[in-house]
Amino acid sequence: MRRYFFYIVFINSISNIIIFLAKFLVPNHTKGALLAIIFSLPFGTVIIYFFSRALMMFPGKNFSEILEAALPYWLRVTIMIIFCPAWYISGILMLSGTIDITVTFVDPQTSLYLILVAYIGLVIFSINTKGTSILYALEIFIFFIVPALMFVFIKAITNQFFSWDACMETVTHSFALPSISLLAVTTYNFSGYTDMLAFNRDFNGRFDSKHLWLFPVVILIFQLFTLFVPIGYLGTEGAPDFNFPWLASADCMVIKTGIIERILFIYLLIYLVTSLVNVIVHWYVSFELFKELFLDQFKMKNVKAVTRRILCAFAAGPFIFTFFIIQEKKLVIANIWLSLRVLLEVFLVVLLNYIAYKSKRKGRI
Repeated sequence: MRRYFFYIVFINSISNIIIFLAKFLVPNHTKGALLAIIFSLPFGTVIIYFFSRALMMFPGKNFSEILEAALPYWLRVTIMIIFCPAWYISGILMLSGTIDITVTFVDPQTSLYLILVAYIGLVIFSINTKGTSILYALEIFIFFIVPALMFVFIKAITNQFFSWDACMETVTHSFALPSISLLAVTTYNFSGYTDMLAFNRDFNGRFDSKHLWLFPVVILIFQLFTLFVPIGYLGTEGAPDFNFPWLASADCMVIKTGIIERILFIYLLIYLVTSLVNVIVHWYVSFELFKELFLDQFKMKNVKAVTRRILCAFAAGPFIFTFFIIQEKKLVIANIWLSLRVLLEVFLVVLLNYIAYKSKRKGRI
């Protein structure tokens, strides 16, 4: 089961490439993007280490049971109310970006709400399953997605039209200080580890903090490609003008001897599958936390009724978000949420380590 911990983190990092990372890094390539990438590596690695070390002391327990080990009822409920919607919000933002790309590049003629119904139906059906089933499906996707993604990366930098001079110009701005939003979006590549709050029961303690060096190495590669590929193809002046710079860059590449000539089609398929899988994982975590809140803390007895109501609320959220929030406001909301998420993650890691410390002192673990 140890390998699934890496899958959860990497699927989040891969799906972040287009939705958030490219939109924030590329326009700010001279305003601290490189330094933000560098700063995110030790921060993300350290926070994963302390999170996993604390969680390993509670094998097979869910978030509600962990909180019960050291906190009073009122504090447990307050903390769960704060954290339950966190993964759901991330999933809505990811789903909204996926729908925008589908409407823009895949099928502009189809109704936005019809696409929304199809995606939400798939996600709702998927999260109402066992956690192990989601993990097994995730492993299958990883085996197909990663080789295809590496092919796109290699094809990108070996193309004769890729400008290394434009990349070197960006490197000359390496010491520009990044903004808070840049630090937030680069550290989001590591945020998949928080999904373990819901999957900890499925792991039952069968994961550890070994091989953590893989996280900064792989995520560094993802982030550098995300920044430099659009700049290498679209230029330092042209890349920031694109709404989806990575997709525009992928459309610059072709496979002359392939069945599918344009790389864009391959990359769109990779991205859409990855994003939907990541939304499923995020919403599953939020779904499980809401069930723990209502069933374990509020002591509601009707499990089926609670489950149906949570799923209905989950399904309604994206329609409300899409109908009331215009495109320009979505990026602002994402910016605010990514910055707030950093504070929530730091608080979560500190909280888990505090509970582990208190439980160990009382001899409960």
